[in-house]
Amino acid sequence: IAGSLPTVTPVTTADEILSNFEDGVIDAVTNDPSSYTNLGYSSSNEIRNFNTTNLHYIMFNEEGLIGRYSGFRQAMLYAFDRQYWEETLMHGNAVAAAVPMHPACADYPAEYAAALAYNLDTCRVVLENAGIRDYDDDGMLEYMSGTAQDIDVNFIVCSDSSAKSGVARRFAADMESIGLKVTVRELTWDEYLTALEEGDFDMYYGEVKLRNNFDLTELLDPDSDLNYSRSMDTGYVAMINNYLSCAAAQRSAVYQQLCDYINTNGALISIGFEDQQLIVHRGVIRGLAPNAGNPLYDFQHWEIMLD
Repeated sequence: IAGSLPTVTPVTTADEILSNFEDGVIDAVTNDPSSYTNLGYSSSNEIRNFNTTNLHYIMFNEEGLIGRYSGFRQAMLYAFDRQYWEETLMHGNAVAAAVPMHPACADYPAEYAAALAYNLDTCRVVLENAGIRDYDDDGMLEYMSGTAQDIDVNFIVCSDSSAKSGVARRFAADMESIGLKVTVRELTWDEYLTALEEGDFDMYYGEVKLRNNFDLTELLDPDSDLNYSRSMDTGYVAMINNYLSCAAAQRSAVYQQLCDYINTNGALISIGFEDQQLIVHRGVIRGLAPNAGNPLYDFQHWEIMLD
């Protein structure tokens, strides 16, 4: 926005965006503070955060040596410190969510989600109940497959985000404290995609933009191109369709049934949802009300200060 009438200014590089914004050629920009595209705008500007449906999550290679065990996957539900992700790694530009629905939604099962909170003691107990324990007294956990087998979890994460890498490193340190070895591989985007497509991982850190109804079909449908878990369970699709088609009065209960099915199988670990930002020069625009669908929402009622 510049001059006496609103205009759109085309730019092609990060340097152009920053210089145009600093020079006042551009007065409003959107920003993803968790992405490598975050340009580090000055805090002296006016910054309005808005909720998104961009889900950060963990999934497994269910054809892998350790990822095939549902007990292992279930234990990992309690292994991620979502508050650490929200407050420290994302600097408050996110909201933790133990189920894949934004907590701002009326149907978010808050009490159910609270039961899935980060808890290494619970993680250890679930692992032991699944037969994953220290069989040879070396201080590290093993699983039984004829004989005790050492575990080295291959956890891949795209290195384009320090927050994502931070989650992976914290997880690896926490798992080491209970005797589970995790090797974190921080990969470039191309390397990360190749590893997903080839199944060269046990766990992966993902990010996906969900629809406003929080449809998980693309992640859990066996026929989806994004089903990197390689799960062949068609029950997810039936449960998701039941949730999407049910009456509004039943939606909360049916969604919790879907969560139960996902968590019983340990299919997906929700970390939370990132925020994005609309940034404007301080004192230039009044009446901002951005949202994920339209950062320029209610533009006709903005008050633009031209002096």
